[in-house]
Amino acid sequence: MNGTKSYSDAMHRYVKHLLALHHLYLAGKSESDEADEVRDEMDGPWREMTSHEIAITDGLSADLYSIGQNINLSLSEDRKLEFEAIKFQLSRMNWVTTLDLARKYSAKLSSGEQSYLRGTCWSELGFPDVSVEFLRDMINQGPVSVLEQSAYFSALQDIKEYDEADEFASNFNEETHPFLWMQYGTILSSKAFEESESNAAEIQKAIQVELHALNLSSKCNEERITELGITFDKWQQLILELELNLALLYYCLNDTSSSKSHVESILRNNQNHPEALLIKNQLLSNLTTSHSRLIGKWIANRIHPRITLGIYSSSTIPNFSSIN
Repeated sequence: MNGTKSYSDAMHRYVKHLLALHHLYLAGKSESDEADEVRDEMDGPWREMTSHEIAITDGLSADLYSIGQNINLSLSEDRKLEFEAIKFQLSRMNWVTTLDLARKYSAKLSSGEQSYLRGTCWSELGFPDVSVEFLRDMINQGPVSVLEQSAYFSALQDIKEYDEADEFASNFNEETHPFLWMQYGTILSSKAFEESESNAAEIQKAIQVELHALNLSSKCNEERITELGITFDKWQQLILELELNLALLYYCLNDTSSSKSHVESILRNNQNHPEALLIKNQLLSNLTTSHSRLIGKWIANRIHPRITLGIYSSSTIPNFSSIN
């Protein structure tokens, strides 16, 4: 699993400079004094990196130039062998190898497919800023699946790009998948507790979005659940997590009645739900408002923005599951 390795601080600094240089290139300033200064600052971390890290960043430097290119492929293109090779590496979480394959098979991958693979891999390698660059390009290429939108949303949350998340969610409607509404509520929850003190207005906004997600989730049919590549039981677990999030958010607004209502709803579905019992038996009776910051950190991780269970199996990889 070549994605489990922690990369050096030097590599992180080098990648940061590489992205800065990329942004200057996009702005038409690649030959500017500012760009030269960035290149000079890259020398230090480059000398400190391992040969393996240099090889990875060399690939990134080339891949960044692919952003904005629109490659359309013939629907009759035979890509079975290439897709199977990519799915094999993804399912084993071999992120660097997957990046190599995306480059090797670039002639048989659309722009959106390449950007999705690169965004996913760089996220798992621990470079969310890089991930966003590619996933944003994937969104711009369109059309995108629910899981691809989810990956983009996750990346935005990772780097706290709340304004961009708001802009993306502004296009949501009743047809938008409930899981994306869940994610948006989680992002708003994180934003509400970003400052030293919780923001009541932001908490209320998060509650409204999550209530909407809860309403849509209750009407979600099997086809929509299948889009996520998960079982009905897993979907029910996500709904319970959403209700738990709402219980905590309401408590932060001192609305214990609404909070208890959601806790009771959870316990009706799962009377042994450990965290719901914890809230019922301890939190709601003992916590004071001074604990709101701690609660906020818990809330921010209640519904993880990625569905990790099976997301990299061969049947659930976006755009890679329909190849026969």
